[in-house]
Amino acid sequence: MITIIEKLWSDKKNRILMIIGYTFLILPIVFSMFFSVPASDDFIYGSFVSSDNVFINALAYIKHTYTQGSCRWLVFFLQKCINPLNPHVHLGHKYGLSVIIVFTIAISIIIYSVRFIVGVFVEDIKSKSLISFVIMALLLSTYYYSEVYNWYTGATAYAIPFSLMMLTFVYMIKYFRYGHNKKDYIMLFVAGILPITNEFFCVPMGIVYLYFLLNDVEAKNDKNRKIKNLWPLVFYIIMGSTVVFTPGNMARRGRNEITAPMWRLAIQPIINTVIRVKDIITTHPFAVILFVILFYLGVKNKGEKIHNIKLFICLFGIGIIGAILPYSLGVGKTDTYMDVRLYYVLDYLLLLSMSLTILMMGQNFAHRHDIVIDKRTSLRWGIIIGLFSYLMLVPQHEYLKITQVDILKKSGLIRESYALWDGILSEIENSDEADVVITRDRAVEWSPYFLYVGLEPGEVYDQSFDAITPVDEIMINVYYKKNTIILNYEE
Repeated sequence: MITIIEKLWSDKKNRILMIIGYTFLILPIVFSMFFSVPASDDFIYGSFVSSDNVFINALAYIKHTYTQGSCRWLVFFLQKCINPLNPHVHLGHKYGLSVIIVFTIAISIIIYSVRFIVGVFVEDIKSKSLISFVIMALLLSTYYYSEVYNWYTGATAYAIPFSLMMLTFVYMIKYFRYGHNKKDYIMLFVAGILPITNEFFCVPMGIVYLYFLLNDVEAKNDKNRKIKNLWPLVFYIIMGSTVVFTPGNMARRGRNEITAPMWRLAIQPIINTVIRVKDIITTHPFAVILFVILFYLGVKNKGEKIHNIKLFICLFGIGIIGAILPYSLGVGKTDTYMDVRLYYVLDYLLLLSMSLTILMMGQNFAHRHDIVIDKRTSLRWGIIIGLFSYLMLVPQHEYLKITQVDILKKSGLIRESYALWDGILSEIENSDEADVVITRDRAVEWSPYFLYVGLEPGEVYDQSFDAITPVDEIMINVYYKKNTIILNYEE
């Protein structure tokens, strides 16, 4: 009886600690999201250009982008139909609440998926919870992505598909490892359709499914099962092709006036990935500490077999490079610049891959050296990691660079940015003039935790009212039904 009570108390304490930990991780980000304003492409998706009917308007937009721009047709349709800007009323903090809702959905799915995937490597429930938390801490505290966290368009186009890709990985594991269940098979299609119709997730999904397909030993002598296993891959290829090989992608590439040879653009994702790994290791000591903790937890939970780490590194590498290859080929850049939302894709895939690789390295290390960690050894590890953490974070005040700490430090600037831009949008909306000129004393200092509307001072925003997508400027005047909008600063 005493043993049962101790176990229940231990489980309860573990849950409480996890709740506290996730609260510290997520709450500052939610604070930043609460002070968000509509920006850039939000005004495209909120504008009714082709029709006042939301569905017809969405279909017309998809038809146009199919020939003139990137066509993530499914997410575009959803963004047009389910959009906080559709009511055409001043949103204020309601916009922030809308991105918080999207973030909550995405991050909940990602946490569930990470826990499930970690469970493939680690059986102990407490260790699984702790490892999953450390991985989520890496994702949420290393970098900040305003184009995903603070932007409805970015959240629905990147965070939601990414989370569903992770969920699809879960169903791949369930289907191939745990009994070829019919429900799991169906979910390979249901969960997979949104991410596979986004060009940045086609390769990661395809390569992971191919790995499971080729390692399904039982299917080698079962023709029906082999054919059944092929259908999801065929589905992914067909759906991915409807996005990758559209006339709009070629047209968009042509407008970018790309001069670099294809081979040079093809190696740019490799360069970007290597440089990002270097940046994580050399400028983010908290991430390094978390990697050390993951290695220790791998040693402590060594599992039953040696992992083929080289195979996993190849698998992860193909997925990461393939994810950002469409961007490199599409924009034609031969430097390391990428949009923040693309770094979200790169970093999340990279940090997840590095986390699992380091965890497996710890397990392999424990196997090869027959290491068993008892309480005394665990205490020694704890002291060493604690001292290492102190030396990495405290003397040079590196802890101030942690995303959550920096958000709190810049909370006043976040509020000030919101007040400025929410006031500008409110003035545009309430103006009776067809040609609106907004004047403010000065601009607010830039912050990585706030995504600005996209109005540049002195620029004239005068998109045609029948423009479905903008040529070289945001469609803010179309959304607010103004002939022109100009923003000026006195300083």
